[in-house]
Amino acid sequence: MPAELKELISWDQNNKILTVHQTDSGNNVCFDLEKDESEGTQRMFSLSAMFLRSFKQGGVIFIDELDCSLHPQIMHFILQQFNSSKINTANAQLIFTTHDVSLLSEIRRDQVWFVNKNEKQESELYPLAEFRMRKDMKFEKAYLSGRFRAVPNISFEYSDKEEN
Repeated sequence: MPAELKELISWDQNNKILTVHQTDSGNNVCFDLEKDESEGTQRMFSLSAMFLRSFKQGGVIFIDELDCSLHPQIMHFILQQFNSSKINTANAQLIFTTHDVSLLSEIRRDQVWFVNKNEKQESELYPLAEFRMRKDMKFEKAYLSGRFRAVPNISFEYSDKEEN
């Protein structure tokens, strides 16, 4: 474990994982990872060992809804690490699902696949590469406008009549 990381994490006598936060006055305060930290911090901690191992050993990691409880900036950071040849020396791959469209700016067009329901409500998987696009097209805006399909069809009907 890198020395910088060891300084931020420690274990108490009961084998609880503690994180260390620095106050504005420079004092260190310990937090119990399970009790005191946010779901996002807990999730990042649980994923980090797998990520670090994959950067050295390679392999493929599959994660459903990777962005769950993680701040968008942390998601961008994770993708940058996987796309960095200096960090990801073993060419590990991360395959994940997300609803965070801002991540499209971190991913090459050939890395993006969509899932859409067909008329039979079956899920179909298809690549972004199937679509002709201008190089200056904004992925996020095009996706949200339905250009690539794979957006929810939201409808809501309200009736103020009581049902019998």
